[in-house]
Amino acid sequence: MLKVTPSRALASLVLLVCSAAGLVAQAADPASGTLSLDTPALSFTSGPSLVSDPVSGPCPASAQCDRFDLTVDLPADFATTNPSATIRILLTAQIPAEDYDLYLLSEDGGEIGSSGNAPPSSETIITPAGGGSVNYRVEVLPYAVTGGTADVTITLDIPVTGGFVKELHESVESSRRMDTKMRKRLQRQDMMILIGLSRIE
Repeated sequence: MLKVTPSRALASLVLLVCSAAGLVAQAADPASGTLSLDTPALSFTSGPSLVSDPVSGPCPASAQCDRFDLTVDLPADFATTNPSATIRILLTAQIPAEDYDLYLLSEDGGEIGSSGNAPPSSETIITPAGGGSVNYRVEVLPYAVTGGTADVTITLDIPVTGGFVKELHESVESSRRMDTKMRKRLQRQDMMILIGLSRIE
């Protein structure tokens, strides 16, 4: 008969607790990233998700959610110079029939945005970009899954109506106009040369 000692029982209990924690606190791949002007796009993969958690609201302690720690690092005055800039989070399930819910939380766990569409629709959260350095948490809840994965992209969207992006856009357009004028000038010169050659002949 196997004798269960107190130390063995304690070790088994610790292993059980650690295993359970591993199930409910899954990490996305990669588990974190920083969105900035130098890195305006991030992506991570959630899953494979084997267990469905058909619950409403941000991930409860018992749910097998994937978590991505997001840092947004922008200039302090970015919200003033780019008031229309946004952060867009898009989730696409690799198996269209699977259903995932998407949540954006503040560092202290407050809900900022969520998306819970029915499949095969993707999930999207859009929130103002703001300014400075801010930490967020992106959570993916496998509402109804069969073992698939979901791809999540996070992008910094800056309209061309303000800030340095507008200046860059205007500079590019100016260069294009100059190129167009140059092409027309060269075309006229070619035409004059052809006319001159025809007269000589």
